[in-house]
Order: sequence, then C-alpha cells, then structure tokens
Amino acid sequence: MRKLAIVLAVLMAAASVGTAFAAQKGAKAKPAAAPAGPNEAGWRLVKEIFPLFLPAGGTVAYLATQEARSSAAKKR
Repeated sequence: MRKLAIVLAVLMAAASVGTAFAAQKGAKAKPAAAPAGPNEAGWRLVKEIFPLFLPAGGTVAYLATQEARSSAAKKR
C-alpha cells in the first residue's frame, strides 16, 4: 500500500511539472472570439431544441426542411 502511495505521488508530481512546462510554452494564445449576445444565444437554443418537442413524423419533416434550406443556401 505504501509503495502504491509513493508511486502515485511521483506520478502526480511529474504531471504537474509537465503541465507547468506546457503552460509556459503556450503562453501566447489567440484571443477568444466575442461571445454571442443573449438574444442570439437564446434563439440558437430554441432553434436547436425545437425538434425534440415534435412527434416522430414531425421531426423527420422538420429535418428535411432544414436540410433543404442549408443546401439552397450553399448553392447561392
């Protein structure tokens, strides 16, 4: 049991040193993109959850219309 605890402690120390070294290497990170506004995020949530409340047949029809819209948008 004691050997297991020692091995675990050594592995934890090695992992922490490795992550600290990686953090120093990658210090120059790209700036994060601007977060979406609350209205846009809410609309996206409603749009993604809507098919969950449709009956089984309605879900197929809804997804077919969404696919048709996306293919039409790609053609433009």
